[in-house]
Amino acid sequence: MAFNSNDFNDLLSQLPSPVLITGDFNSHSTFWGGTKLDRRGKMVEDILTKHNLCVLNDTSPTYIHPAQVIDLSICRPDIFLDIQWKTLEDLCDSDHYPISISYGSTETSSAIPSWKLRKADWPCLSREAKEQLGCSNPGISLDEFSEKIIAIANNNIPKSKFCVRRHNTVWFNDTCKEAIKKRKKTLRKVKSSPTSENIQQYKIIQGQTRTRDLALASMARDEPHASSTASSTALASSTAASMRGKVGSEFET
Repeated sequence: MAFNSNDFNDLLSQLPSPVLITGDFNSHSTFWGGTKLDRRGKMVEDILTKHNLCVLNDTSPTYIHPAQVIDLSICRPDIFLDIQWKTLEDLCDSDHYPISISYGSTETSSAIPSWKLRKADWPCLSREAKEQLGCSNPGISLDEFSEKIIAIANNNIPKSKFCVRRHNTVWFNDTCKEAIKKRKKTLRKVKSSPTSENIQQYKIIQGQTRTRDLALASMARDEPHASSTASSTALASSTAASMRGKVGSEFET
């Protein structure tokens, strides 16, 4: 990312609030987790100070080898505390770690389970309700009554479970899963021991497991079946067209 302080100042003057800027600044500074301060790093530091900007990076490396922090995420102070920043483990065919930035609450919403009334044990529920909520307990408070009725329902009425739907990627088969697993294993080896041999081996594996190549290879393996299906479909269509022609001629006569 080639830039100078004037370019950055001009960009900031045009951006409306809130401001979030990300990119490969190729700048080194101990301020965001680097091991040294270079000329470009000093320039970025001065820009941050001048415009009262915040760096979201948590000092995690954003480049694999040598491990460096050169991809920066910068924002205004008014949204700094509302942003969650992290790097992802899988490089996804790149030398740079993917960066995940989310705004607002990180709490995940879950569906409220519903009662399966058709599977309820009504006789048992009725018996427990009479025992715990009958005339023998006239002085029960409203809060206690609510707690007991919910507890009785939980004991006798099953609930549905929340399930996460996953997208079905047709071409992503077991071979693709093994290839991705192998790539991740090689990456962990590079992180623990970044030798030239390990890095070279990772680049080879990385080249073999690019998403596009995996998809093409998987589709090629399934091609005979696809061709057979296509042939059967074409034959069925041809037969149907022929039958329609015969039926039409019979009606005309």
